[in-house]
Amino acid sequence: MIPEPQRSQLALIQAGLEGAHWVRPEKFHLTLRFIGEVDEPTARDIESVLGGLEIKNFQVHLQGIGVFDPGNRPRSLWAAVKDHAPLQALHEKCNQALRRLGVMEERRKYMPHVSLARLVNTHSHDLLHYLESYGAFTTPPFEVDHFCLIRSHLTRHGAAYEVLEEFEFFPQ
Repeated sequence: MIPEPQRSQLALIQAGLEGAHWVRPEKFHLTLRFIGEVDEPTARDIESVLGGLEIKNFQVHLQGIGVFDPGNRPRSLWAAVKDHAPLQALHEKCNQALRRLGVMEERRKYMPHVSLARLVNTHSHDLLHYLESYGAFTTPPFEVDHFCLIRSHLTRHGAAYEVLEEFEFFPQ
């Protein structure tokens, strides 16, 4: 989860874009790896291998705003991670551990970000204006000292998240 000061900063820029379905601030997060649906024994194995990873604390700095736009139809608005090398390294450690269990890898390239909104019929002019207005967005760095294994449940109000396990890092 994103710490409160940065979460508040993100929430302040969630306005002024027609067609944006804003993510509630308490749901802001950085995804390391999407695993997909697995059975209970595999879920326990995943908890075990991820719990065995040795990771040192690192800092994350959010800077900039972007969109995912498959086929020139913007679908998602997000805040970018400035230097994502530590997250990329953690992502790769998770991938290696999951690969040993035979868990299928994602096909998309890893792009760490904090989702701000789902976009539905947002006009390109409005989106360009929003991106120009908030393109210089930045937060102070924050310490990352753990990650969580989370199960998501889709509801009619969006995703509901359930923390299954929290994995603490080793202080620097």
